[in-house]
Amino acid sequence: MTGASTTPVNIEIRRNVRFDFSASPAVHHRNNPYLSHFWNALSVMAPSTERILMRVAREVRGEISDPRLLEDLNALVTQEALHTREHRRWNARLSELGYDIEGVNAELDQVFDDYVARVDRPAAVALMIAGEHLIYAMSHALLADPRVTEEMDPEVKRLFLWHAAEEMEHQSVAHDVYVHLFGEGLSHRVIRARAFADSGRLLLGSVRDVMRRLLATEPDRSAAQRLELARFMTLSPGYARQLCWKASCYFHPGFAPWKDPGDLDLIRRALGAYGAEASRIPLT
Repeated sequence: MTGASTTPVNIEIRRNVRFDFSASPAVHHRNNPYLSHFWNALSVMAPSTERILMRVAREVRGEISDPRLLEDLNALVTQEALHTREHRRWNARLSELGYDIEGVNAELDQVFDDYVARVDRPAAVALMIAGEHLIYAMSHALLADPRVTEEMDPEVKRLFLWHAAEEMEHQSVAHDVYVHLFGEGLSHRVIRARAFADSGRLLLGSVRDVMRRLLATEPDRSAAQRLELARFMTLSPGYARQLCWKASCYFHPGFAPWKDPGDLDLIRRALGAYGAEASRIPLT
């Protein structure tokens, strides 16, 4: 770990990871459409959220003077492109099963593009930090508690475990890029706090809207299933509660990624399903 990069691992590019969703049902988690379509909404959104992060990264990478940080940023872009590829495969399966998601990504792309067009360069990179931290918090909550993915279709589970582990692997890159380009201080904390609020609003609103669209195809959903979603998020395993706790670290004094010493173990454990590649995550 040298220079502007604070990433304590070598960010691996796992191009050969592939998923076979041919036997995976759309209602894949505890036979509950509410739970299943929460994850499905995240997958449907993924090509758009990854796209805007990659767009901002590509726009600033010509300004990166630190070789290690530039290497990290290029690895982040490649990982996000591979995430997009595999989520598009699952989304195609949802379309095949009769779910109307045509046009969703075009609508989301326009929302994110409009936001970036309205703000200056520091705010655009701050949106990248905030988005990456929210996704990190979601990933940590998913990996830290095995109950979160209990009774999930095995192939869909593998998709989310792989994606979450790689998000945790490159968790500090956007933060490092911002500090490298713009510095730190009170004014920058204000910019990043505003970006966090905007990112949360954009992501939560999009999840809600896409879930509604998917659930419209489920005429037999019940109040009991909806209550199970609420329990899952708040009580046991408390997925939303856990991710909100992790997300709140963004506002702690001296916030920086990689403060949780257990992150490397979570990454290694999640990537164990992908064989030898997991062993190529070294401590530095």
